[in-house]
Amino acid sequence: MDTLELEKNDKSKIVTTYMDIDYTEDVDIITGQPTETIFKNYMLDLVQNDFELFSVLCEFLGQALYKKENILQKALIIKGDNSNGKSKFLQILNKFFGADNVSALDLKQFEQRFFLFGIVGKMINLGDDISGQYIGENSNIKKVITSELLPIEQKGKDHFNYKPFIICIFSCNNLPRFDDSTKAIKRRLYIVAFENKYSEENGNLDPYIVEKMTTKVNMTAIFNWSVWGLRRVLQNKGLTKSQKIMDAIEEFDKDNDPIRLFIEDTAGDTELDLKSYFNMKDTKAVYTDYQIWCNNNGYKEISSITLGKHLKNHIPRLERERYRNNFKRNYRYIIKD
Repeated sequence: MDTLELEKNDKSKIVTTYMDIDYTEDVDIITGQPTETIFKNYMLDLVQNDFELFSVLCEFLGQALYKKENILQKALIIKGDNSNGKSKFLQILNKFFGADNVSALDLKQFEQRFFLFGIVGKMINLGDDISGQYIGENSNIKKVITSELLPIEQKGKDHFNYKPFIICIFSCNNLPRFDDSTKAIKRRLYIVAFENKYSEENGNLDPYIVEKMTTKVNMTAIFNWSVWGLRRVLQNKGLTKSQKIMDAIEEFDKDNDPIRLFIEDTAGDTELDLKSYFNMKDTKAVYTDYQIWCNNNGYKEISSITLGKHLKNHIPRLERERYRNNFKRNYRYIIKD
């Protein structure tokens, strides 16, 4: 894979990964791309003919082939409504890489004690439908994405340390939520939207698309486009930049900010709303409202002091002041003009 050239079989080189692919080198001398295939057309249709997004998909597939170094250190989340091709695409990838090379953990399973053994020796993890999952601060998914050493446990056996070289691709209708106060997970995600709608009414639904895309000819095409994607990753030391992806990540970051959501849900988002809720309100009463909101929305609470700091970050003119209530010294919030 380092040279991206086909080598003859050499019994002295031990390779533990096998993919059932008939490889035929296929690169256009002028464009440097594989020749046009129905697989390329299929992939472009998924991303509404956006070549940058198409390139990103190929780059993730290429990195999955490359075991020497985890260059990307990112996970791919494919987002979209129902009937937009996400699940079929993952089915195609499952057949392409082969069952022995694929794990299928969702995000929550990365937090569970014995599930991590499922990624050992795998090339790619395909997690279908992770909508609405909440991932705690200590989830192993961050370590898997960045190929950090992990303790692997099996029931009744000694644990061992393992360094994963696995690409994670997930699909969802609604993006999951992370306990991510440091923004670390934001830096590890690439979000690609599949926005087409496949239906009989639209005349673009093909119930046999998985079978068509996994013929011997098309499996070769997938491999060639994956190698093309790997070549780009090695040359550019990263992924293709896309404004659509950057916008999606920023939107995810806003939606993944529980303090902002608490403020909007409880107080509102206008100056008048904020003053109406916070002005002269006891800090303990605000924290009680916050605890109730966390409980109702599935978020882990932070301390009262930490909440105050985060509120200040979101509302710079929010201050605390002392006051006496029944001869007791308390604190209340006020938004200064």
